[in-house]
This record gives sequence, C-alpha cells and structure tokens, in this order.
Amino acid sequence: MEFDENNSPFIRLPAPHTNIIITPPCYSDGDAVITVLNDPRVYMNLAGPPFPYAKKDWDERFPMIEKATSDALTEWREVAKSRNEMGDGNQLEKRWMSRGLPVSAIRDVDPVTGEQKFVGDIGVRRREFMILEDQEERKRLIQENEALEAGDPEIAWEMGCESFLSFL
Repeated sequence: MEFDENNSPFIRLPAPHTNIIITPPCYSDGDAVITVLNDPRVYMNLAGPPFPYAKKDWDERFPMIEKATSDALTEWREVAKSRNEMGDGNQLEKRWMSRGLPVSAIRDVDPVTGEQKFVGDIGVRRREFMILEDQEERKRLIQENEALEAGDPEIAWEMGCESFLSFL
C-alpha cells in the first residue's frame, strides 16, 4: 500500500494497468453508486442494497462505509507502527489483515490530467456465511471465524464486489 501527498492510502495495479488504483471511498462517489445500483445489469444480481437505490440510501450507508474504512486504516497504521518498533517488517500484511481493507474504491486515473474516475468497488472481509439458512449455525460460524487471530490461515474470507461494479 502506498500513500499520496495527502497521506491517503492507495494500491496501484501493476503494469499494464497502472492507471487503475484502489483508494478509500469518498462521499462524492455517491452519484456513480446510485447510477450503477439502479442499472438492471447490476441490481438484478445483488441481494443487498435496496432497489431503487436513492440518495438517502447512500447518505445512510456512507457513514458506515467511511467508519469501516477508517477503522481498517487505523488498524493498519497501528500494526505498521508496531512493526517499525519491533523491526518485524515481513509480518505487516500477515498481522494486519484482520477486519478488512482501508481501500475499496476502484478508480481509473487519467495519465495526462491525473483526474480519477470512480469505476467500482471491491472488498475483502471475513466471511459472513450469507448463504446459510440456519441462522444459529451462521452465527456460530461467524463467531468462530471472528475469534481467529489476524494472520491465522484458517480464517474464512470473502473477496469481491462490495456492492457493484460500474458498467459506465
């Protein structure tokens, strides 16, 4: 993970896709999110967000997204600080990957102007076992998974689109 001039984290994809970066989500992404979540190619494939998705839905959801992002970045920085103090540089990613990522918004960066266009999002988080019908079993599995220490190879993860991918 790198940091820009404002100390905001980002991940740049490797060549030949260096124009794509993953950053923290921004409130200003809302118009694009609303457009995409109201596209039938997207909402017909989702179980989560309401349809139609409105500005009030974004306004209600964004503080939760922002908090999760902030919490993940705080955790990453605490582990980085601890790593630097202990001289344990190779263990940062292993120990840090606990709750999720501080970056999830996929952006296309214009190589000439530097302008960033929001194109989607992606997430990595501990598995929530959403497809289980037995809610007691689901709760048990979530609790067991949450109890595993960061870096444990037995942690079950979910990775993919948090809510949508832009077709714009």
